[in-house]
Amino acid sequence: MNPKLLLTALLAVTVVAISSCTKTSNTLVPIAPVPTVITDPLFTRFTPNVALPNSAISIIGTNFPTDVSKITVSFGGVAATVYSATATEIVVGVPATAKTGTVVLGLNGTNITTPNTFTVVGGTQTALGSTYMEHIGVDLSGFVYGENNNVVVRMSTAGAILTPLNNAATVLKTIWGVAVDGSGNVYMAELGNKRLDKIAAGSGGAVTVLAGSGTAAYTDGTGTAAAFLTGPKGLAIDLSGNLYTTDGLRVRKITPAGVVTTLAGTGVAGNVDGPAASAQFYRVWLQAYHRP
Repeated sequence: MNPKLLLTALLAVTVVAISSCTKTSNTLVPIAPVPTVITDPLFTRFTPNVALPNSAISIIGTNFPTDVSKITVSFGGVAATVYSATATEIVVGVPATAKTGTVVLGLNGTNITTPNTFTVVGGTQTALGSTYMEHIGVDLSGFVYGENNNVVVRMSTAGAILTPLNNAATVLKTIWGVAVDGSGNVYMAELGNKRLDKIAAGSGGAVTVLAGSGTAAYTDGTGTAAAFLTGPKGLAIDLSGNLYTTDGLRVRKITPAGVVTTLAGTGVAGNVDGPAASAQFYRVWLQAYHRP
């Protein structure tokens, strides 16, 4: 082939190739918008929204700072003590001189006035004793029972702490509810071991299993043939000695003989009224002050 013709052909191919690349590189490609991420703190509610002065309450929301040094809370201009904080919950003490009204939250230097009113009720709250107790139950004589580091203790109305009830030989795990029946038997919702325990009156603190296999499952039945899915959380008792607890978005009933049945709830998260077999709970914890 004539060298001049070959050179001309190669130049033509090169021009076409460059032209094609240039055309492709100039094509406009739409860029997806970057989603907006909301990071501002947002208040949702108080829980409870009615309390005595000197009570501890939770402030629920989103995007809260978790450093308590960056949080201030005031009730009617009276500063409150901030006990703890997570991204969704701030636990504070209601000041002794707090008044009903809105609450001002100082979060990372920005003040938020709650749209909801917090109600302070009248009354005097005094400390019975200095021992930490939670998940409270009361017997017919007025003795107060509660959990202290997975030990059940009893306190008199004068604030005297008596000997721990449960035998130290039995290791309990995450007690999340205490109840006492009319005969003085003490019951414990043991969340960590997924069972309900009993300390019979006069037993010297011996702990027996009333219901629950210790395995995570949802099974109605009697005694250890029954099973709790997430573990019993909260405990209340009626005049007949029947116990009530929550488990896996369900409310469950336990008779004095250890027979476990489901009172309401399907185990699916929702807010549905209806018969026991179709009602749904979004979030349910049974925490009740009770007397047999």
